[in-house]
Amino acid sequence: MKPKFTSITAAIIFIWIAVTLIGVFAPNLQILETGGTELTVPVGAICAPFFAAIATVFVAFWGYRER
Repeated sequence: MKPKFTSITAAIIFIWIAVTLIGVFAPNLQILETGGTELTVPVGAICAPFFAAIATVFVAFWGYRER
């Protein structure tokens, strides 16, 4: 494996480690309605994987292409 490919692979791994940490430690969005209904949404666990998937595609596309 070429050194360039190793660093790109490490970058993708770190992206997904960050997603895991965000999912575990990010705060939740709590919505309280007047009727007593409470809604809790894990915003970090929803948004982070979406943007990490986009970042993974771009990193892989630009990192693994041969010139």
